[in-house]
Amino acid sequence: MHLYWWVDRPASGSQNMRIDRRLFDRVERGTEEAIFLRLYGWSPPAVSLGFHQDASPVDEGALARDGVDWVRRPTGGAAVLHDDEITYAVVAPLGLPGLGRGVLEIHDALAAVFVAALAEHGVGAALGGEGRPEGFACFGAAGGHEITVRGRKLVGSALRRGRRAFLQHGSLLRGRGHLRLREYLGAGRRAADPLADPLWLARRTICLEELGRADLRAEDLGRSLALLLAARTGAGAPEFLASSPV
Repeated sequence: MHLYWWVDRPASGSQNMRIDRRLFDRVERGTEEAIFLRLYGWSPPAVSLGFHQDASPVDEGALARDGVDWVRRPTGGAAVLHDDEITYAVVAPLGLPGLGRGVLEIHDALAAVFVAALAEHGVGAALGGEGRPEGFACFGAAGGHEITVRGRKLVGSALRRGRRAFLQHGSLLRGRGHLRLREYLGAGRRAADPLADPLWLARRTICLEELGRADLRAEDLGRSLALLLAARTGAGAPEFLASSPV
């Protein structure tokens, strides 16, 4: 088993999801037996919805006004506004040593890798949180397998599991751009929806800027993640790629 990792330049939501689907398909179809770790950004910023999430609350007029994209992820979960964050995708075969096959097993294993990588860069995160997201937002709550600092969610993740492979998406909050999600959802203007409160997400999330590590580079985090993921799975030395292989 070999592990490849790279950092892509920011791209549109549709292009980012297209690359991740292609990586997943290569492993799912047995074309390639490998672990892929991709880190990337979004240009323009984009709202992503989970695979089964209802799109009717999305305010396309507000998105067009501000030049914000929207896209549906191949993974599950709830809505995220991808702006001022480090996004990652991990694609790997099911049943690898150290990662496992079950949904929560995979989530817990990758979260442990991420917590250890963050610790190497001075960020003391932990697995924690209870409950499911309230309303439409991924960052509305943290489950027990998700990454928090002082009880506030720092990384959101979502998984797709096939017959042979899995894809996990994750968003590490660098700044506060994610808080603008309410501006692009009609549900956020209804008093009964938690997003009607402009401080709701801010109370439940924390970002690298608040932790004094807004300067953390995707390249440095990716190197730590790749080494830790290779050690956990018994893969060979990680190979850094100058560009995406798909």
